[in-house]
Amino acid sequence: MPISFRQLTMFAATLAIAMAILPSFAAFGDIVYSDDFTLDPAESGTAGRVGFSNGWTEEVGTADKGVIHVVGNGDQVVFRRTRSDKRPDAAKDFAQITQAFSTAGYTDIAVSVDAFQGGGKFEEQSGESDYADLLVIQYNVGDGWVDLAVDSGSLNDPISSDEPRSEDSEGAISTGLIKLPDTASNNPGLSVRIRSQFNARDEVYYIEGFELHGTSTTVN
Repeated sequence: MPISFRQLTMFAATLAIAMAILPSFAAFGDIVYSDDFTLDPAESGTAGRVGFSNGWTEEVGTADKGVIHVVGNGDQVVFRRTRSDKRPDAAKDFAQITQAFSTAGYTDIAVSVDAFQGGGKFEEQSGESDYADLLVIQYNVGDGWVDLAVDSGSLNDPISSDEPRSEDSEGAISTGLIKLPDTASNNPGLSVRIRSQFNARDEVYYIEGFELHGTSTTVN
């Protein structure tokens, strides 16, 4: 069962203390891949990236109202849309970026994402509706997509606020490192996806950073 960003941020705070006490235990290996999204996600290049230079695959839904965009602003990936839809459809009202990675030669694979929200009220799933505004980290080891972490509704700071984080916030909320299953280790065909689902023009997701860690199996 995927865990929420709120649970992960509290875990990250605890983990930071553990890292200070037992750094060898909490290192989670090396940064194998990372992206600070200096580049537009679809653009190829090495600026702000570690371990890869090819762009992410961008995909958006065919919304019934307006157009959904994935854009880079030099600091973040921005998921936004031009019009609101009062009858959202999860199959149409989404934006996502996907990247393929090889973890050959690495074990103990873990990922982290830094993200925040700006704009309006982000709805959680309620009643009989199967729709909710959400941000999801997914992975695929070769046999289909699996949710790793899901945050529905407001992506909150668990320490100081009950409101959605805004573009003027002090910084993105990090999931901390989330360990993937053993099938992600030594896997030349691992894929990771960051997916958002939203239905209002003033609901915006900002993705500020991504890291994939692993422990090298090479003996020095």
